[in-house]
Amino acid sequence: MHRYNMLIEDGIELFKISAPLMVPEVFAMSNLQDVEIHEDEGILMYELPRPIEFEDMLNYLEDQMEFILLYYHRALEDMKFGLSCCAYSNPKYGHMFKINVATNVDGLCEQVYVTIYDSLDDMYGEILKELHNKRTIGKYLYEKSEASVMGDFF
Repeated sequence: MHRYNMLIEDGIELFKISAPLMVPEVFAMSNLQDVEIHEDEGILMYELPRPIEFEDMLNYLEDQMEFILLYYHRALEDMKFGLSCCAYSNPKYGHMFKINVATNVDGLCEQVYVTIYDSLDDMYGEILKELHNKRTIGKYLYEKSEASVMGDFF
């Protein structure tokens, strides 16, 4: 097995153990529906048995010291559908993951995607890329500055 896949698999296992302790409503093992391992990242998909309000999801993410909120965003004005948010792990804790959530047609969060990275450089690059990509449609309701993101990593 390739060394990087081992790093990703270790990161996935660490997340599967630690995340339910932080936010059990979201990251319970019973909610984990799919795991994909790619060359430079792993993706975990959680399905919530009882979808939750977007504000509640934001509160879950903001209440954890390990999570840093990157943005929350509205793709379409005056619609419950199209709200999204992203948080990432604070690099000082030694974890390398990013969490993405978006609302469904009812304005509720029912799926959560977690990306596990094999290096801080890859994670940092992907976070900045995501900030740029979200600017093309809709508007940020909150956006962490690139300088502040850089300060978290360096």
